[in-house]
Amino acid sequence: MYSRDIESRKSKEVKGLSNFFIPLTPYRYVYIDETTSPVIAEDLIIQAKRTKKFTIVLHGDILSKELFIEIELIQKSQSIITRIQIFKNSAPVYDRIKTITFNYGFFIYDKLQTVRLIDIRQDFKLWYNATFIHSTNCGQIIDFIVIDGPLCSCSHRPYKSSTGTWSLWKAIAYTFDENLYKTNSNIHECLAITKISKVIEEKWTRQQTLDYINLHHANNQTI
Repeated sequence: MYSRDIESRKSKEVKGLSNFFIPLTPYRYVYIDETTSPVIAEDLIIQAKRTKKFTIVLHGDILSKELFIEIELIQKSQSIITRIQIFKNSAPVYDRIKTITFNYGFFIYDKLQTVRLIDIRQDFKLWYNATFIHSTNCGQIIDFIVIDGPLCSCSHRPYKSSTGTWSLWKAIAYTFDENLYKTNSNIHECLAITKISKVIEEKWTRQQTLDYINLHHANNQTI
């Protein structure tokens, strides 16, 4: 009954979700700017050397003075979210942070060729459409089992065009019944991308996602 209720309520505006975004794993937050102690930078470098998988989000414009790069160091027991203010003036902490940004391929300009970059948007769309198929009474199911189409009447499938691209907040809302921007915190973007990536990588089923919602949000009026 709860699963069917979740499906029917998808037709309402997902921005009205009352559920806050929940990361899949614990995390700690580190902010780096030109006043940061070199000790903190050294610890971050040590942690980066132990990490094989990262999520990256860039905020601001390359030509602007306010430019930030957020890196999530994805580790087994927890994640480390690092928000680095990119400043043009040389500073000791910046020289050390370049050890991360250059050696690990994270510097925002043209140093990304040393790592394997993955854009999960298309992978998510393929996973979502294969997992949350058209309802039996949907007009699109006659010709298309998986892809989006103009005949679709499914409230749990928001895109009616095969060229539609999922936004991050909508992917989180429709998959987990959570409002990514309810807290107005940019640090959750890295965590959200990592959460979506894990679902794709582990090939969660429809039942797994509904079980997650049931476990974390069953007591809330979510929309």
